[in-house]
Amino acid sequence: MQLKKCSTERLRLKLMRVCKEEADVIDIDRPKLLEAVAKLMLLNVDDEQINTDVRKPTNTRLRELELEERRLRLEKLKTQAKLEKSKT
Repeated sequence: MQLKKCSTERLRLKLMRVCKEEADVIDIDRPKLLEAVAKLMLLNVDDEQINTDVRKPTNTRLRELELEERRLRLEKLKTQAKLEKSKT
């Protein structure tokens, strides 16, 4: 596999599948991503050896998503209420 031909997003996904958190990987620039994935390849860590369960959402992340969803619903309700108020 030639790493330089991989998209930056694919490199990020490879790191996240191994065990890196998305928040950590997102901020890494391409040269460092290439280096990190190359190190994994040197250690013979390939996609078949990666535990895919590692990337399942954590309870904390699920809770954050639920709270964000509630916040958006509340914002939508407030906007609808303002629209109704302005019509009258």
